[in-house]
Amino acid sequence: MILSNTAIRQAVEDGRLIIDPLPANFYSNTSSIDLRLDNVLVIPEENPSVSIKPGAGGLAQYLSKNSSTHDLKTQGPFTLPKGELILGQTLERIHLVSHADPTKPHLAARVEGKSSYARCGILVHFTAPTIHAGFPGKITLELMRLGPLEVPLEAGIPICQLIVEEVQGIPKDAPSQFDGQSHPAGR
Repeated sequence: MILSNTAIRQAVEDGRLIIDPLPANFYSNTSSIDLRLDNVLVIPEENPSVSIKPGAGGLAQYLSKNSSTHDLKTQGPFTLPKGELILGQTLERIHLVSHADPTKPHLAARVEGKSSYARCGILVHFTAPTIHAGFPGKITLELMRLGPLEVPLEAGIPICQLIVEEVQGIPKDAPSQFDGQSHPAGR
């Protein structure tokens, strides 16, 4: 079941959902929360001779040697080259707290793009929308431009939306490889 803005507010008040910092327009959508783009973008370099096994360890090692960063605060807006992938992250740190209130359902979430960017050909994520129950950290975004329009990305823009859902049953603690991430490359 997807939570409405009033149910999301209650989950924040109950301590089952922590969003830090809380966006100013937090309750402006009826069934989602807008999240903003943080300032660091990771730009992977093309290296067709290298293959990696996806996951936090292999990807983080690869990106530490084969990527550059762009700081939106110090270097200014960034325009995605058409057809290329970069990694960004939400400004907000999310925590879907397990066992905050044992009488209430656990929460999970999905991250979705915003239609205003999608209509310009910007994908914000395209394969991994699930934010598992218990997750603590910033949400990494896989950004790609498919459309012909040049859209500058700036720090703090509302870039995606978080859709919060209730989980049936009690999840067994199984931390994700990305719990607590603080950098788009999973470091």
